[in-house]
Amino acid sequence: MWYVIQVRTGKEEQVRDHCRKLIMRYEDSALTDVRIYYYDRQMKRQGEWRTEKRVMFPGYVFLESGDPKTLFQQLKRVIGMTKLLGADNEAVPLTAKEAEFLEKLGGGTESVDYSEGIIVGDRVQVYSGPLQGLEGLICKIDRHKRLAWIELEFLGQKRRMELGLGVVRRE
Repeated sequence: MWYVIQVRTGKEEQVRDHCRKLIMRYEDSALTDVRIYYYDRQMKRQGEWRTEKRVMFPGYVFLESGDPKTLFQQLKRVIGMTKLLGADNEAVPLTAKEAEFLEKLGGGTESVDYSEGIIVGDRVQVYSGPLQGLEGLICKIDRHKRLAWIELEFLGQKRRMELGLGVVRRE
């Protein structure tokens, strides 16, 4: 099951590396995987478009474990962790739907690729990338910055997530 820890924004990679170094390398580790989800985004620098990776969930690190109680004890060694997300002092895992969504979006990896599409009338049609088939979740597009925001129920709240989307043309 996947669990989420909250960390200081900008310290996600440091906490992920600490988890790998201080927990995963031991045989009694309750941690089987640790991830930070990134998305690809196009940025114009010095007149050239370049692909950059950005953290999709700033302030959050995703952990896979079959034993949340032991994991919580082992996480006390990690510097920079603020809390394990849950309710009533119990760690609450991602729902199967949320975990499946992340796997589909990232294609089984930590990285969500850049998508491309067109605008037909007032609707977006994505023809390549992970947003293909998820057009109904798109709530806002910025063609100039090549970004799309999707809105969905995630981690117990309604959230807006920023993803890379290039709109090639309007019809």
